[in-house]
Amino acid sequence: MTLPDSEIIEYHYQPCFRYDDVTFGDPTKGFLLRYRGQLVLDSFEAYDQLADALASLRNHPALPY
Repeated sequence: MTLPDSEIIEYHYQPCFRYDDVTFGDPTKGFLLRYRGQLVLDSFEAYDQLADALASLRNHPALPY
């Protein structure tokens, strides 16, 4: 499986989210990248926009737990 480049993922996050910190993970940990910061859109709108954009990368945004 080829993982998407972090720069491609960041391109999709920038319009929705201003992040202060990025943690690199791996699929065995349940995440590729973890962003911490502030949403600049409504949470539902941001999730929908990111889900649509990341679907083409066979990835999806996760909600914080």
